[in-house]
Amino acid sequence: MIAGAKPADDGEGVIVKLLDIGGQARAVGVWPAAYPFKLARRTTLVEQNGDPITVGSDGRASVDVAAWGIAGVRLFTPAEAS
Repeated sequence: MIAGAKPADDGEGVIVKLLDIGGQARAVGVWPAAYPFKLARRTTLVEQNGDPITVGSDGRASVDVAAWGIAGVRLFTPAEAS
């Protein structure tokens, strides 16, 4: 489930927060329809960058979310990824 999506506080990309409400760890696909993105990174809940996330040629990224967990992702548009 998407818990929130907003522009990043520092102006670099968009932050998406994901929440598992089913009690089962899973990989969650992320692909915004509003704009394409070329780069993605895990983030902490206070928007500090973490490990890069692979973005497929189809523009989708997959993020592991722990059971009952929250995951943060920063998505960069092509202009921001340059």
